[in-house]
Amino acid sequence: AMRALAPLIRGTANNIVELGTTRALTGPIVRGDVDTVRANMEALRGAPDDRLTIYRMLGRRTLAIARRRGALDADQVAELERLLEQKDG
Repeated sequence: AMRALAPLIRGTANNIVELGTTRALTGPIVRGDVDTVRANMEALRGAPDDRLTIYRMLGRRTLAIARRRGALDADQVAELERLLEQKDG
């Protein structure tokens, strides 16, 4: 697994160094892909170790960075905020 992940880790680290954390950030939240975020959360529902809670916490931090970057419109921000603030269950 490490051999497969190494290029991704190196690429991420290089992007952070070259672009900074705000511009290097990628993923469904930065893209405003509400459907993928919803599907990810559904897949984590009932998972052990508070994984859904952790996903929401990290998602809210990611959303704050995406907002700072200006990557999303107001509707996307509102929908993602609503989704990430839902209670487990």
